[in-house]
Amino acid sequence: SPMAKHIAIAGLDRSLFVRWLDLFGATLDELGSAEARDHVHASARMIANSLLNGIIIQREGSIGLRAAEALS
Repeated sequence: SPMAKHIAIAGLDRSLFVRWLDLFGATLDELGSAEARDHVHASARMIANSLLNGIIIQREGSIGLRAAEALS
C-alpha cells in the first residue's frame, strides 16, 4: 500500500512533497509538451495531496489538510 509506505517514512512532510512536485515538474518540462505536462502534473499533485492528507490524519489525528495547506 503506497499510503502505509509513506506514513512509515519519518520526517516526510509538506515541504518534501513540495520539493518532489518541483522536481517532477522540471522533469516533465524536459520531456514533453506543455499540455501533457499540465495533465500529468495535476495528477501527481492530486496523489501528493492524498498521501499528505493521509499522513496528517494518521500522525496527528486531525481531519487532514486545510484548503490553504493543499499543494498547488
